[in-house]
Amino acid sequence: METTPTLELARFGAGSTLFLGSRESPRELLEVVSELGLGYLELLCEPGLGSLYPREVSRGERANLRRAFQAKGIKPTIHATFYETNLASLNPLIREASLRQLLECLRFAHDLEARIVVVHAGELPSGYPQDQEFLVQARG
Repeated sequence: METTPTLELARFGAGSTLFLGSRESPRELLEVVSELGLGYLELLCEPGLGSLYPREVSRGERANLRRAFQAKGIKPTIHATFYETNLASLNPLIREASLRQLLECLRFAHDLEARIVVVHAGELPSGYPQDQEFLVQARG
């Protein structure tokens, strides 16, 4: 007898970028994800996009959000800030600011007990040489 594989939706999740432009709070998004039977909700950490920017979320709010995830049996994942950051920048000031921003997102992930963090490392402009000697000098 041949069996049809079943899809375990609890292994899948939804990213908060699906809801950009909507006015749903993280708790409302948790409800949607729970009703769909999904197991994960990715939270976008960007300022000004209706998402959760770590600097704007107090310790108390973080604890409440962590408990809300736990109560629904949904695991949080974090999408670290990527607009206007560039960890690969050759400009040390931009690279340092990008690293500080990433560290804030990692602390936020820790506070929510998120075990997955999506990070975009950035890029070098196309006009830069790609040889090893240039990259070593740029890091110096």
